[in-house]
Amino acid sequence: MARAQHGVLTRADLLALGFSDRAVKHRVASGRLHPIAAGVYAVGRRELTPHGRWMAAVLACGDGAVLSHRSAAELWGIGYEDRKRIDVSIRRKSKITRKGLKVRARPSLDAKSVVVRFGIRVTHPVQTLIDLATELKVMRLAGGK
Repeated sequence: MARAQHGVLTRADLLALGFSDRAVKHRVASGRLHPIAAGVYAVGRRELTPHGRWMAAVLACGDGAVLSHRSAAELWGIGYEDRKRIDVSIRRKSKITRKGLKVRARPSLDAKSVVVRFGIRVTHPVQTLIDLATELKVMRLAGGK
């Protein structure tokens, strides 16, 4: 399961695999699990690949969360992420605040606008382009500087 999720598991994943709370705490104390966010852990080592970072961000934001905007653009290979933050959209109001994470509440995000790529829930490429258009300057959209 950790491999399928790019080296990241949630507390719920661990409990579903049969780990007790005590076993999870023991693995954190012994360095086999590394807390990334509340209830989200890197397995084996703290360093994550870009896919692992994105997966951790989506998992940290809960059910229905999707990678979006610039982060989605980089995942799709059509843009670049702001290295200081990961963009995630959720379909509910939220007060999630975490350094390095920009969470957007988007209750109107259509289910057809969400797909899975490399095991990560992400906005469809068309939706990603629409999202980028709301953020980038006109010259950047036209391919200029």
